[in-house]
Amino acid sequence: MTTEHVIEVVGMTCGGCSARLERVFMGKSGIVSAEVDHEHGRAIIHADDKVTVRDIMEIVQSTGFDLK
Repeated sequence: MTTEHVIEVVGMTCGGCSARLERVFMGKSGIVSAEVDHEHGRAIIHADDKVTVRDIMEIVQSTGFDLK
């Protein structure tokens, strides 16, 4: 079963930022899909139930962005 996580991301300024964050998400075990929109500062993540909100927060922060 997968869970949808919608998060607000701060610090993205261009499409490259969105693409980078998507690549990092998709490289992590348990992430099924990731759609990141820098214009709206939002990411929609579909992940299996083993991925926690904390895991997602750590992924975002490890790429140099913050959560709102």
